[in-house]
Amino acid sequence: MRTAFLGIHTAAIPLTADYGLGMQWNFIGQILYNPILAIVKTSVLLFMLRLGGHKREIRYTIHALNAFNIALAISVFITVIFQCRPVNFFWERMRDPTMKGTCVDTGIFYIATSALTIFTDLAVLALPFWIFLGLKMPLKVRIALMGVFLLGGVYVSL
Repeated sequence: MRTAFLGIHTAAIPLTADYGLGMQWNFIGQILYNPILAIVKTSVLLFMLRLGGHKREIRYTIHALNAFNIALAISVFITVIFQCRPVNFFWERMRDPTMKGTCVDTGIFYIATSALTIFTDLAVLALPFWIFLGLKMPLKVRIALMGVFLLGGVYVSL
């Protein structure tokens, strides 16, 4: 983080700082972030498949959401790697402003990626409630179970 000057006041950054090295670390972080996020969601979805996979509608929904999650991870991974042409333009443009190259509009890319990630997060969060509604147990127990799961959602959002 110090190399990328994240969380450091601009006055504390030396004038001779190498921003290219920080951008290389930024690039590596971007490459690793979405696949790791997708693996975690896939593991949660596979756990829910064991939990509520006996109903056909729930099983198909989990498989569809998992396929969407994996497709999103692959497409974001490829887009992140090739967001600039040539690839090293992402970090070299900081070292050499005369270097020729192009990049995708990162603002739009980050917003689109974030929106799709939030959608899959909310869908994964809603699945247990669909599973719990179909359980054959007293209503008070189902409501208590949903409350416990909502506490996990509150914890994640903090």
